[in-house]
Amino acid sequence: MSSEAVRLDDSNRLIQVKQIYLSKNKFISNVLLVIVILIVVILCSLLFVKNKDLKNELTAMNIKMQFTLNKSNLLENKYRWQSTILSSYISMDYLLGNGFQIVYNQFYSHATQITELIAIKNKCTKQSVICVGGADSLTNTLLLVSCGSCLKILTNSTVKDQPTYINGAWWYLTPGYSFGFAPSYNVRQMWADTYDAYNDTKRLSWHLTSNWGGWRLGTLNDQSTRIPFTFKKIILLLK
Repeated sequence: MSSEAVRLDDSNRLIQVKQIYLSKNKFISNVLLVIVILIVVILCSLLFVKNKDLKNELTAMNIKMQFTLNKSNLLENKYRWQSTILSSYISMDYLLGNGFQIVYNQFYSHATQITELIAIKNKCTKQSVICVGGADSLTNTLLLVSCGSCLKILTNSTVKDQPTYINGAWWYLTPGYSFGFAPSYNVRQMWADTYDAYNDTKRLSWHLTSNWGGWRLGTLNDQSTRIPFTFKKIILLLK
């Protein structure tokens, strides 16, 4: 074989080696690219889950902050109830775990009596707080609840359709008519509060007549959309 042929053969081999090298490098680069993409996807997924968990945690913290007691006057030893007005979907277990006790627990079909509310008031002290709400007994969750000073809420007998502002909500306790709260002064006690019955989700109203149960939990009422038989009237007390 001539020297020229040998040089040509060596050159071809060199080219083949280079091609193999470049091919291997390209394969390795593609593999590394795939690995990097997978790592980025995994990290993004972890961040999404972490952010979702953080969001859920912040939501839970926000709910807990709504039910935080703060000593507002050490000399008088009174407590101020913070941001608990017309809250929705609050776990009763959480309240019970933070010192509350259930003092009234009746199905919505039960006819609430003024004497029952007076009996609860007699358990209160100056710093006592009550939370009044409607709950689904199947989930142990308060679907609507408002809290405030026990003595202010249960001592004040209001004139029909003239509620009293207590701790961010308008409360009424009118013997012979109804007991409950609303987000505004406008109420229509016919006997219970029928004001904006189809739209206002922030109203609770219980009959205070001799033999009528019900009546209202948000837009659920015994006139339009019937209240499920599993729903209960709940009052919790924190002494």
